[in-house]
Amino acid sequence: MINRSTFMKSVWVHFRRVANPRQAFCRKLFAQVLAFMWKSERIRIQADRETAARRAQPVAFIVQTPARPLSPTEARIDSLKYLSARYNISLMEREIRAEYSCA
Repeated sequence: MINRSTFMKSVWVHFRRVANPRQAFCRKLFAQVLAFMWKSERIRIQADRETAARRAQPVAFIVQTPARPLSPTEARIDSLKYLSARYNISLMEREIRAEYSCA
């Protein structure tokens, strides 16, 4: 929850930094400062909520097992996915499997 009193005090401080003290009070400038500060405050509140939600989630440790090396058949089939779309990959895959099954 936002403390309105503190928020408005900070708006006035920011307005005094921006405004020319020798000119009369400008409602338009104050409205711009208020809108800017309110948007900044909403972003800060959202960031605080996301941080709190992230801290509330349990930490999961991911254990990565080393990948086994690909067999020659798997390596050739895996390399097919880098071909352009004009090739019929399923047909080529069947040919590779047939070639290695006979050997």
